Amino acid sequence: MTLHIRSYQVPKVISVHPEFSKDSDEKAITIIRTGYGLVGLKDNWTPEELKKGKIPFRTGRFFRYETKMLDKDPALTVLPLNRIEKFNRMLKLLPKFIRRRIVKIAEKQKWF
Repeated sequence: MTLHIRSYQVPKVISVHPEFSKDSDEKAITIIRTGYGLVGLKDNWTPEELKKGKIPFRTGRFFRYETKMLDKDPALTVLPLNRIEKFNRMLKLLPKFIRRRIVKIAEKQKWF
């Protein structure tokens, strides 16, 4: 399964199952996390089509900060590197007593 996920490095427009939507123009686009691969799918409607009443959708496994990014920019299909993984790699370089303090501050500030 990991190979399949990682095989998606750029967003790709795909057809949806006929039972998903009665609209023959309905397409989905993949949402990719840089350095990881496929994390979700979303509608491929333009802003004009959405104004005309097309129904948007989005599904996937997103971190809280990624959800905020996707809400802010509905056209976003490529997410940045995983912040939490980067943060954990940096934490490993620090002594445990400092790590605990930094994690508490990060949780309190809702960085993730």
